[in-house]
Amino acid sequence: TRVLKSDDALLSHARPGTLVIEMSTTSPSTKIALAAIAGVRGVDFIECPVGKTMEHAIAGTLALMAGGDASLIDKARPVLAAMGNELHLCGAVGAGSAIKLINNALVACINAASIEALVAGRKANLDIALMMSVFKTTMAWNNALAVGLPKKALRRDFKPGFMTRLAHKDVALALAMARDLDAPMTQGEAAYAILDSALQQGFANDDTPGSMLRVCEAKGRVELSL
Repeated sequence: TRVLKSDDALLSHARPGTLVIEMSTTSPSTKIALAAIAGVRGVDFIECPVGKTMEHAIAGTLALMAGGDASLIDKARPVLAAMGNELHLCGAVGAGSAIKLINNALVACINAASIEALVAGRKANLDIALMMSVFKTTMAWNNALAVGLPKKALRRDFKPGFMTRLAHKDVALALAMARDLDAPMTQGEAAYAILDSALQQGFANDDTPGSMLRVCEAKGRVELSL
């Protein structure tokens, strides 16, 4: 935000007609405020936060969540196509940030619930492979169980990935947005508490699912691995 809106920042020096594409993960209100500043100065503005993983970023196959005037998004397509292969038109400026925050809060909730289930199962002397084989046949199955946790956290690989401090920031923003909207996000609050504990335990720069796993393992006094 400082790069764009301070007195000596980009928006104050951009020529009228310049197209600014803001891609950070911030609140919808922040994007709307930046778009208003840009409009006063005759600068075109869209937002386009991204989703998926570091591997997708390297491959140029991110999911793109664009908000703003459709004609400006079309103008930006050649640039955006270099970064992602899924462009979602979300609505006006602010809508892209809203879906990004809701998505990241949901990911945190799914990770938290999946990890707690595995910890509880292990405490009940259930084998991880058995739990996975049962979950796979029911509505419990999800991509955290299918892909994310087996790929890294359950192999005790805690290298980021998506750093825990960033997930903590994003879920905090999602909770603030939900409060402003008077929308319930009790599961998000529970996931945020696990992320908060992860920061307190020194996992800020580690991969998020692995940090959440270690917090839950410590509470359950077990260790999970494949």
